[in-house]
Amino acid sequence: MKKYILLFISILFSFVACKESTTEPPIEQINDKYYILKDGTSFIYSLSITDTNNVTFSGVRYLDINDSTVLEGTKYKIQIDSFETFIPFDTLTTSVVSYIRESNGGVFTFADTTGFTGFLPDSLRQFLTVDKESRLLFYPLSLDQEFPVFTLSLSAFIIGINVIDIDAKVESAENIMMIVNNTSTDFITYKIKYTFVIRTSSSDEIIYTAYGWVVKDLGFVKWEGDSEVFNFLFNENIFPPYTTINMNLTQYQF
Repeated sequence: MKKYILLFISILFSFVACKESTTEPPIEQINDKYYILKDGTSFIYSLSITDTNNVTFSGVRYLDINDSTVLEGTKYKIQIDSFETFIPFDTLTTSVVSYIRESNGGVFTFADTTGFTGFLPDSLRQFLTVDKESRLLFYPLSLDQEFPVFTLSLSAFIIGINVIDIDAKVESAENIMMIVNNTSTDFITYKIKYTFVIRTSSSDEIIYTAYGWVVKDLGFVKWEGDSEVFNFLFNENIFPPYTTINMNLTQYQF
């Protein structure tokens, strides 16, 4: 996310609209969960990265849930994602730590905003509004449901706009057949579209998209889409820009 900071400063006074920030509304107790946050949980995904020349590199993503921590008064589970990318004569490895929690309102990840607030001078920081969490899932999950994921807005003199918006929509219910834990499995999934919008002026937008397929009592079994969406959600530039990412679950254990 930090690479967009200079862009935000340069367009601070050019916006004309504003949108309400992500909040977690009080809702009733929900039994259906779509993310596993239990110590010892591990997932392994096959990974492919395809560039604009249609060259594809394969790899592996390892996801592990272990331990917990408290950030700004909120308790989170610790998720560690490790990536291996196989390139000719070498293997690239990288890891990222995420802080994630589940409540009756959905699944949330802690958004590291220190890059914004620390870089901006006090004279501009007062105009910045940043969500402290990204909402990965909304509970109760249902078909055609829309929900905000993350918003960063700038405003000055009663003029403002959301510079960054990520929103999601449950587009369809799909059955997908996958080989997981060496067994052919027919998963009943919700397909969710994530739309990442960067507004470079009051009239210009850059739009990235990604899709996730999520299964009740398991989690995400498949991801595909623009690398920029995943880099934002991971709070880290894991994947090269302008590439298409595919991740498919191959193994898991609780």
